[in-house]
Amino acid sequence: MNSILNQPDFINQSLISLFHFLFVIAGILYVIFALLVVRQIDLMNKTLITKFSPIATMLGVAHLGVSVMMLWFFSVWL
Repeated sequence: MNSILNQPDFINQSLISLFHFLFVIAGILYVIFALLVVRQIDLMNKTLITKFSPIATMLGVAHLGVSVMMLWFFSVWL
């Protein structure tokens, strides 16, 4: 067991796996945040209707799309 820990490849792979896991967790949290932003924008649009409402909705959905793409990138490519 001690000889495995002394190999640089084992340490490098362990660190890469750890960072990959942390990036995926951060991506999941960011998608949850983006969903909350879209929900808040929807609630805002129901209570206060302005000319900016469709633009805010579009930006919120675009933000959610970017966050989902980032999660996909973190889980597949990293």
